[in-house]
Amino acid sequence: MHCLNFCPDCHEGYTLDRRILIVSEDSRLVWDVKNLLSGEPVEQTQVRSGQACLDMIVSTPVKIAVIDDRLQDMQAVDLIRNIKSTVPDIIVILAAYKHSIQREIEARRAGAFYCVISPGEYDTLYQFLLQAIALESRHLLSKHRQRR
Repeated sequence: MHCLNFCPDCHEGYTLDRRILIVSEDSRLVWDVKNLLSGEPVEQTQVRSGQACLDMIVSTPVKIAVIDDRLQDMQAVDLIRNIKSTVPDIIVILAAYKHSIQREIEARRAGAFYCVISPGEYDTLYQFLLQAIALESRHLLSKHRQRR
């Protein structure tokens, strides 16, 4: 979804692309994210594998990705590394099904913005999705200002 925002400095318009990619085979995670963001101006797309995710990010601009840690075709941490090497400024949130300090450290080192337990931490997931959207908005405003 493209939203037209206006720069507070020059009052020119710039486009904010709010596309969230959900990478999961589990319909529950997809439903959770879609339900949490139902009132937000974002476009949500689902793919069911790590390879489909990698294919999509090279052909379609994606700013935020929520990745299930139980993918069949590749480890979530490896997927995060591949995503970040292809699109360094993408914001990645790992949705883990059980808490593991080691897993969280690996994901953060690979480039994850945050790790959340899903299902369960709905408020936390919602807050981090909103933070990711806000970060992307500030990043685009900064890029707009640099071009002026």
